[in-house]
Amino acid sequence: MINPSKVDGKWSISYIKYHQSIKYKFEQSLWTNLDYEDQNIQDDKKCWRLSVDGGVVKNRSIPVHYMPNTLALPGQDDQYAESHKPVQIQIMFKPEANVLYKSKFRLTVVDGLTFDIVLKGRGTYEEELEKK
Repeated sequence: MINPSKVDGKWSISYIKYHQSIKYKFEQSLWTNLDYEDQNIQDDKKCWRLSVDGGVVKNRSIPVHYMPNTLALPGQDDQYAESHKPVQIQIMFKPEANVLYKSKFRLTVVDGLTFDIVLKGRGTYEEELEKK
């Protein structure tokens, strides 16, 4: 996550309930693939583990292609780049059952934009598939 503005951005992520498609009341011939999918999902906050749930993104954070100590383009001021790196959020999926999971998280920036992120994954009991 980067911040191109001139001020630091304080942000947080919170879980919100995923609203499944309500088109089950309508003729199935009008359903989309997403509507069919939503009829069989599990919304479980516990199966998603986020590495961070909030923090501050420094102002004028560097673009992702300009990272110090990498093969990316060299910069003039690596100290600035080191202190203004983008925030990385790692998401681990730990399902409890062999079903399709879909959950929604809201990313809120103080005095900034708010947007929703939908995470989707399928649990499996087959260990060979997990190793890939």
